[in-house]
Amino acid sequence: MPTTDAGRLCLDEYERNLRDLAAMYAAVGRESDTNGTAVRASLARVPSMRQELGLGRQVPEP
Repeated sequence: MPTTDAGRLCLDEYERNLRDLAAMYAAVGRESDTNGTAVRASLARVPSMRQELGLGRQVPEP
């Protein structure tokens, strides 16, 4: 598997995990606590990470 594909797969999985965590924090009303805020901030950085790494694919919204 080319390095680019491996990086894309890892970043896709990272993004999916962050979305799942953000949804869980939102479901219990804790999206503004420290961890919920950190998850949302990390999720917001994913597009720039993709751009910096030259990985254009994005995980579809659930």
